[in-house]
Amino acid sequence: MVSAIISPHEHSLDELADVTRDLVSQGANLIVLDCLAFTREHWQRVRDVTDKPVLLPMSLLGKILDEAYG
Repeated sequence: MVSAIISPHEHSLDELADVTRDLVSQGANLIVLDCLAFTREHWQRVRDVTDKPVLLPMSLLGKILDEAYG
């Protein structure tokens, strides 16, 4: 497992792309954007530059709540 810390508030999409490319070069096969402040824009950018699966917890949380209370 490899990891990196980057803030969706303090870093640009280009910086996020650079960090995730580095993670893939270290062997990452799945990227998890584990801060609820990451958006679909962040998700799409990471998918575009890494061609890897990307999990966005905000989307997962919405789906879980929809399933539970929908």
